[in-house]
Amino acid sequence: MTRAQEFGRSTLRPYRHFQNSFAAVSDRFRIASNPMQILTEPRAMQQLCQSLRCQGSDLGFVPTMGALHAGHLALCHRAREENPQFVASIFVNPTQFGASEDLGRYPRPLETDLELLRAAGCDAVFVPDAQAMYGDTDLLHGTWVDVAPFNE
Repeated sequence: MTRAQEFGRSTLRPYRHFQNSFAAVSDRFRIASNPMQILTEPRAMQQLCQSLRCQGSDLGFVPTMGALHAGHLALCHRAREENPQFVASIFVNPTQFGASEDLGRYPRPLETDLELLRAAGCDAVFVPDAQAMYGDTDLLHGTWVDVAPFNE
């Protein structure tokens, strides 16, 4: 049986751009037979999860901030192996950056990340922006709780 027959496709189209750098990791992934969905709204992600729950299906989830590396891809491989569906998220959360950390300089190679996830057999990717997640809230002036160390 050829590799193409094994995956139920007449031809396999390797992602040439990533073939060399991630060949060892990505060869273990199944190629998705359906196109990967890209969701940008939290409500769409909720609806996908609800739909799968109603079908009695499990869903693997790999949360990331993007700039994927071999560690992320290993998590994707595990999610793919253990679940009939798997979703990843790419969200650079501004609340995870301190005042002296540069949110603007965090790498965001979205197209590269999407191609890697597609090759990993990801069924959907949740890619919201800060406004979709937090609304019009001013993240710098919102309500925050800082817990002082107990020894003070």
